[in-house]
Amino acid sequence: DDYYSGLYGSYVEGEEKGIAKGRAEGIAKGRAEGIAKGRAEGMAKGMAKEKLDTANRLLSMGLSEAQVSTATELPLEEIQKMRK
Repeated sequence: DDYYSGLYGSYVEGEEKGIAKGRAEGIAKGRAEGIAKGRAEGMAKGMAKEKLDTANRLLSMGLSEAQVSTATELPLEEIQKMRK
């Protein structure tokens, strides 16, 4: 009887350790994915802001809306909104 209770205790302990390890790995993976996604989104927002800033500078230098659209690869409609 002691043999089986010891065996069962080892099983439960192993199961608990496995669950804890899986949970820790899942949290670490989720955190890493969240950081990577946050960085990518931040970079995309920064690049979009830079395009808008460049468009404003080009417009202030007297370039046409079409030229600014071509140079920045922003839609012409976006450039036209900036003028208003």
